[in-house]
Amino acid sequence: EHTFQLLNAFVQENGLDCKKCVGVCTDGARAMTGLHSGVAARICEVTAEMRWTHCSIHREALAVKKMPEELKSVLDSAVKTVNFIKARQMHSRLFHVLCDEMGSERVQLLRHTEVRWL
Repeated sequence: EHTFQLLNAFVQENGLDCKKCVGVCTDGARAMTGLHSGVAARICEVTAEMRWTHCSIHREALAVKKMPEELKSVLDSAVKTVNFIKARQMHSRLFHVLCDEMGSERVQLLRHTEVRWL
């Protein structure tokens, strides 16, 4: 309830229209997703069109916990490669050029961060 009140106060102070909220992405904690008093439920009371989704980064962190070691090492290599490219502006620009030349629809990477559980 307190989280919703803080969020609602921020929305009102900044003159935002809550009815235009179409989606909320959270970590899946009960305080956020509770059926009656979770933040998502309270936002739904204000705007019925809103849809809740579970954060993909948190889903990935949960999936990795039970992932076989062989697959985890592949994921770790991919994360290391992405973070290497994103670590320097020049690497990102070169990656962008490479993707352009290959005709890729996507030309940017998102930096991988660790999930910090409270």
